Amino acid sequence: MAEDKVIIKEGIISQSLSGFYSVRSEGQTYVTKPRGIFRHQQLKPLVGDHVTFEWEEGLDPKADQALGRLIEVLPRRNQFVRPSVVNVDDALVVMSLVEPGLLLFPS
Repeated sequence: MAEDKVIIKEGIISQSLSGFYSVRSEGQTYVTKPRGIFRHQQLKPLVGDHVTFEWEEGLDPKADQALGRLIEVLPRRNQFVRPSVVNVDDALVVMSLVEPGLLLFPS
């Protein structure tokens, strides 16, 4: 029986949902789970993290059962707490020039 070849890829986490991380790499989205070492290091991968992950060669990233494994979170440039995102290059702040009065109940 031939063993499946595991390839190492790099990408950026684009979504985090219930312990699964969607990673964009080479124009594809791969669903991954983190290794247990992250929990022991108290390191939580966040959206925007540059990561390396393992993927079995020949698996289709669009298949329901296809699952990779996050193996490393690369150094972060910056981090926002709310929302929890990292490596932000640009941010847009929108404010009103005139502060409207607060209407709690309609007249």
